[in-house]
Amino acid sequence: MKTEKITSVIEFLNLVQNFENQDIAQWFFRGHGDSSFTLVPGLYRLNVSDTFSNWKDIEKYMMDSFKREALPYLKITPKSEEEWLTLAQHHGLPTRLLDWTESPLIALYFAVENYMNSKNANVWCFGVASTNNCKPQSTFIARRINTEISTCILLPNHISPRVTNQLGCFTIHDLPEDRKPFVPFDNQKSSHNSFRRILIKKQHKIKILNELYFLGIHKGLVYPGIDGITQKIKYEVTTEHSRNSKF
Repeated sequence: MKTEKITSVIEFLNLVQNFENQDIAQWFFRGHGDSSFTLVPGLYRLNVSDTFSNWKDIEKYMMDSFKREALPYLKITPKSEEEWLTLAQHHGLPTRLLDWTESPLIALYFAVENYMNSKNANVWCFGVASTNNCKPQSTFIARRINTEISTCILLPNHISPRVTNQLGCFTIHDLPEDRKPFVPFDNQKSSHNSFRRILIKKQHKIKILNELYFLGIHKGLVYPGIDGITQKIKYEVTTEHSRNSKF
């Protein structure tokens, strides 16, 4: 797997725009504020050494509790287990889902959002093979239809504005037997998956965040609602950026 470095939004867009696409149905993206973070869902990061329960029992307990206790706060009641998992994931419950987005810029925002944590960041890029149309020229639907996307990517119903604005989607991962550790997604054997990783050094994060703000990618968009608006305004007031005087 290739790892490349970028220092600006332009470099990032030039890179992802030139990814191999003839044999790829679609690329999906995921930003990490800490480049050491691996492709392991939150559920499998839990320390369960003090229980004899398996992953299935642990997930059932957590989801049953969430469904019971979240009801008074729901504007829309999920209609399927996938919708419940989506809602739980978006509100911070550890699940077997991994968040992805169809937008490389949204993923880049998540990577550099916390520019004060003194960590290098990265963007993971996950390409699903096109098994339907590998011609040099093709429409988007011809590349995607009847591909592995339908089995490895969960495109959720838009039960939350966050899903809509973030162009959110998920990979959903099977439960390991008993309490066996989860193998990171990029290390799992598959002839259909392609991965690329883009590294952002910590000193470049604030510059890229400012560039994204200029392009309209900010907390007010990514986290729709009053909290996102207030954080966007706070960013505008407190965050310094270079002013280009060239003309």
